[in-house]
Amino acid sequence: MIRVALASFILGALALAVGMGLGAGHATDLARAALSGWLVASAAPLGALPILMALDLAGRGAAPGTPALRLVLAALPPLALLGMVALATILVAPGALDLGAVYGWDAGGLHGVAAAWFQRRWFAIRGLVYLAIWIALAVTFVRPVAAPASVRLGLARLGLALHLVIGSLAALDWVMSLDLALKSAAFGLLLLTLQGALAAAVALALTLAGGGGAPRGLVAILLCATASAGFVQFTQYLVVWSANPPPEIPWYAHRLSGLGGVLSVAAPLVALLAVCALLPERWSARTRWPAGITAGLLIAVGVAELLWLVTPSWRGVFTVSALDGLALIGLGGIAFAIAGFVVAGLERSARHG
Repeated sequence: MIRVALASFILGALALAVGMGLGAGHATDLARAALSGWLVASAAPLGALPILMALDLAGRGAAPGTPALRLVLAALPPLALLGMVALATILVAPGALDLGAVYGWDAGGLHGVAAAWFQRRWFAIRGLVYLAIWIALAVTFVRPVAAPASVRLGLARLGLALHLVIGSLAALDWVMSLDLALKSAAFGLLLLTLQGALAAAVALALTLAGGGGAPRGLVAILLCATASAGFVQFTQYLVVWSANPPPEIPWYAHRLSGLGGVLSVAAPLVALLAVCALLPERWSARTRWPAGITAGLLIAVGVAELLWLVTPSWRGVFTVSALDGLALIGLGGIAFAIAGFVVAGLERSARHG
């Protein structure tokens, strides 16, 4: 674990260094890549949080696959702290970050409730609150047993309710508001399901890489989250496309061009492959390679779908730049390395008592 974490840290640091070198003199591109990388890198840890809380409520907190989920969750605090630094900078030194280069609403032009909601200072303050709550929940649930059962169950109930609310608000603030043409009441649920599916896929890949089989509970979570994300995605698309509202159609038109057309075909095919490869007991229990390949494909599609929500807001077409990839590798690599060190320390302390 320590060696893997160290290698991950070195890879992440190199990716960030290269990205900053390539982005020198292009502050706008660098800021956009940093945001997209952070949103995708934090997706799996944020998706692992409600899964672990739900498993605690169901009395399955020690089920096979949960150690991998806790490793994924352990990456949330460092990523959240990075987000808090950026948001605090907006409050303390408003001119240090060009928020308007990322979010068009920062230039004004909104009216009524939207104008009151999307104010730079208020945007930063509520973001800090979201991240502080997530850090507190992550610290609580990253350990299998950190409180009496009754207290932990109460925290899980409260945490799930809070996560649903702040996760939906954060989806509106950080992702949907990149392009205010889309008005979707289901957008928060879409992002939450995508995060859960990615978290389960990463946890399955880590479990298989560690020499274990494919836990049936984790497979069930992965398939349910993938199906839920697909259902919400299709429902939102169907409502928007069938209603044909002129302001919202371009939102989808931009995302179905370029790589978006390939993704629209690949995503359902990978989901179908996941059902075929993971559902049969004899495949996932006795051989790991079908489950491993499927988990890898689901991770790739999950990352692409999250970028699909973000990058067309700036470019008018779905593309993934080198800076996007480097930011994702850099932030994700360093966060995973820190998570590995934390989990290794927790395991060592548990063994010694």
